[in-house]
Amino acid sequence: MSFTAAWRSAVSLTVAVLLLRALARRDLIETRALIDAAANAPGTLLLLAILLLLPLVIGSVRYHAVLRTMARRVPMSAILAANMVSGAVSTWLPASAGFMEVIRFGLVVRSTRNGPDAVSKTDLAVAGLVDRLLGLVTVALVGVIGGVYLLLTPGVWGVGGTEAIVALTLLSAIGCALPLVALRVPRVARAASRVSVVAPLGIVQLVVAALRQMEMRSPAFAVAFICSLGISATAVLATYLAMRLFAPATPLLAVAVGFPLLTVASLLPGNIAGFGGNQVAAALVFAALALEPRAAVLASLLVSTVTLLTTTIAGAMWAPRAWQHARRD
Repeated sequence: MSFTAAWRSAVSLTVAVLLLRALARRDLIETRALIDAAANAPGTLLLLAILLLLPLVIGSVRYHAVLRTMARRVPMSAILAANMVSGAVSTWLPASAGFMEVIRFGLVVRSTRNGPDAVSKTDLAVAGLVDRLLGLVTVALVGVIGGVYLLLTPGVWGVGGTEAIVALTLLSAIGCALPLVALRVPRVARAASRVSVVAPLGIVQLVVAALRQMEMRSPAFAVAFICSLGISATAVLATYLAMRLFAPATPLLAVAVGFPLLTVASLLPGNIAGFGGNQVAAALVFAALALEPRAAVLASLLVSTVTLLTTTIAGAMWAPRAWQHARRD
């Protein structure tokens, strides 16, 4: 297992370096412009750091609310500490969906394994799955809303390639919505129990089974959904803020359209601490929206750098608290 992780990290690091080198050869990376923009706008830089750190805090509230929909109670301090530490550790690992959830799961399990706050591993895993699904659904929702508005107002910003971006966003939204639709189709659950069923249907069955354990009409579920919207909104605003440092005319809704695809790219292997694939994806997506690729690359580099610093500092500050929770017997 450790050899696989080390090999994966080495491959991702190599890919990230090659991608950054390719961007530099195309003159899309300019270190001086990046440093000057950060030095000349300390207030914007501070606001950017806050916006990039907020998702970890809001995500703690969302996970807590999801557990509440299952009538499970875990101290918010334990979840917040686990979220901060897992966010910091996952930032340094090769980007891939699930790293943060696995680390958070381990920390929360250790902090709740005994005593009045004990929660089963199964419940914590189910809550983590629903927590991830809520995040994906709201990311797609933000992109669809922004994309539909742009399609209904053609030529306002002179963007090009919007239709392709919106089409891909709609596909991701449909993929996120399938488990919710399957909740109302009992035959899916029965079909997924057959041996011959392909893996995607088995995944849908797993998600449906998890969602059936939620009280989706409860106020706690509404809080979890609002938190998901808040996380997506802060991420969009952070990207928009960074883009405006290098391209002041960047429209907010164009950033919202590209946001889902950038999120998907950030979860794929080939990034180390957010460097590499994130910048290539930003250049391609924003270029399709007729925005300056160089500004997109510089903004992505700034976001990755600030994210790395803020999450690392926050994780180090909360590590003693997470360790204290984990040591409880």
